[in-house]
Amino acid sequence: SRPYLARLDKAGADWERAIDKEMKEQGMLPLFWFDVAEWHWRAGRKEEARRAAEAALDAPTRDNQTLAIVAARLLRYGAHDRAIWLLERLMERETDRPQPMRTLALALLERAKYAKTPAAAKADLGRAIDLLAKAATTVTDVDASGIETVALMEANAALARLKAMGGSSNALDPRFVALLDADVRVVMEWNTPSTDLDLWVTEPKGAKVGYSSPLSSWGGKLSGDVTNGYGPEEYVIRKANSGKYEVRAKTFA
Repeated sequence: SRPYLARLDKAGADWERAIDKEMKEQGMLPLFWFDVAEWHWRAGRKEEARRAAEAALDAPTRDNQTLAIVAARLLRYGAHDRAIWLLERLMERETDRPQPMRTLALALLERAKYAKTPAAAKADLGRAIDLLAKAATTVTDVDASGIETVALMEANAALARLKAMGGSSNALDPRFVALLDADVRVVMEWNTPSTDLDLWVTEPKGAKVGYSSPLSSWGGKLSGDVTNGYGPEEYVIRKANSGKYEVRAKTFA
């Protein structure tokens, strides 16, 4: 619903000139480039989408949050290598919290799906498990409380994938290795500090699982309530009831 996107739509085949014109007024804002990137992506212009997303890094108002968003967009647009390179930089910059390690690990897990060789897939899976194990076992930031169980879920899933390919990893203490498959799992994360988002899931029988009621009578469980930024928050139920699950995110503060 941005006015400048409506003007780009009207430009038709002359969209390049239209973007140049809009850029003079809006180009200093990363948000403009994120919008243009998504506008390109929905029109099937993949390379243009990737370039527009990266243009946000040239804006004078860019920060680590900008970098995180660009990496997430590039990952969704299929530019795995570049996204991982950017997430490496984010992890180097923000050593005071464990979330960047987990985010990088998830990107490595995604790239492993498209690896050209089994060796490359194993390498990405192995490093992802290392990062997730570290994120789960070295948490010193009380604001990140709850990431431990989320990261262990993901590390065990990655370990199962690696073992299926004939690989192995000793990153996890054997006491933390278990079959953690679940029927329904929802994970929410965000990229801003000092922000409290809440994950709420309404189960088919009407139970609402969230920060004030983290466990339902049927086994649905919330990992924890992250109140000061980034997340993640996780809902999981091992044996789900059939029916509709409603997932909501609430901006608490």
